[in-house]
Amino acid sequence: MPHHVPHWKQLLHRFLAWYFEPVYGYARPLPTTAPDGTVAADVTCRECGYNLRTLHVQARCPECDTPVAASVRGDTLMYCDPRWLRKLIAGADLLLSGFGAAVVTGFANKASSAAGAAFGIAAALLLLAGTWLFTRPDPRGTGEAWYGNSRKLACGLPFAAATLPMLLSLRDSLPSAVLPPDVAVDLLQAAIDLAVLAAGASILAMLAYVGSFAATRITADDLARSAASQLKMDLVMAAALALLTLALRFAPRKPLIQVVIAFPLLIGLQFSLVCAFRYVRLIWRVRHAINTQAEFGRQLWPPGARRPRPTGKD
Repeated sequence: MPHHVPHWKQLLHRFLAWYFEPVYGYARPLPTTAPDGTVAADVTCRECGYNLRTLHVQARCPECDTPVAASVRGDTLMYCDPRWLRKLIAGADLLLSGFGAAVVTGFANKASSAAGAAFGIAAALLLLAGTWLFTRPDPRGTGEAWYGNSRKLACGLPFAAATLPMLLSLRDSLPSAVLPPDVAVDLLQAAIDLAVLAAGASILAMLAYVGSFAATRITADDLARSAASQLKMDLVMAAALALLTLALRFAPRKPLIQVVIAFPLLIGLQFSLVCAFRYVRLIWRVRHAINTQAEFGRQLWPPGARRPRPTGKD
C-alpha cells in the first residue's frame, strides 16, 4: 500500500524545489556559426535589427557599427553596455565599503557614541547606495525574466528597513492626546520588528538575485551554487532566530526557561557572523567576475566606438 504524503507537505516540497533550484548554463543558446567564424544563421543585430548572416563574429554591423559578437554570443556581461557594468562594479564597491564601515561602527561605539553614530550613518548610506547601484537593471531589460522580481525586492527592501524606524521617530513631535506614550512604544517596537524582517528579507532576495544573475549573465555555475547554498543557510538561520526570539519574548519569566532559550539564541547569533562573512565574500567574488567580464568588454567596445542606446529605464 503506497505511503500517503500530506497535501501541505507536497506543496512545501514543490515550493522549496522551485525556490531553491538554481538556473545553470547560458542565458540562451548560441546561434550557429560557420567554421571560418561567419554567422551561418539569420541573426538580427540587437541594436538595429540588421540581418548579420555571412558577417564575421569579429566584424561590426554595417548599419549601426555594433559589434556582431554582441548579437551572436548571448547575453553574458562582456557583450553588455560598459556603462551599466561600471554601475554594477561601483555598487559592489560601495557595498563592500559599507560592510567595512559597519564593522568599524562596533569598535567606534566603545570609544565614543558620537563616533559610533557617525560610522553607523556612513555604513547605512554606503549600503543603501551600493544596493541601489548593484541592482540596476540592464538598460535593455535583458534578464528580467530570470531575476527581475528578486532584483526589485533586493533593491527596495533595504530602503523600507531604513525608513520605518525613522518615520516612527517622529512620534515625539505628536501630542500625547493624539499618540499616548504606551501606544508610541508599541508602534516603535512594531516598526523595529518590521525593519528587521525587511532587512533579513532583503538579504535573501539579494542572494536569489545574485544566484540567477551569476547563472544567466556571468554563466558562473560556482557562484550560482554558492549563492543557492548561502540562501538555504540564511533562510534556516533566520527562521531559527525568529522562533527563538519570539520564544524568549513570550516565555514565562523563569530563569531556567530563559537560559534554555537564550543559549541556542546566542549560538545562532554567533553563527550569523559566519553567514555574514560568507555573504561579503560572495559579493566580492561577484564583483571580481563582473570586472573580469568588463575587461573583455573593453576590448570589444574600444574607446570612441558607438555604444548601444539604452531602451529601458533605470
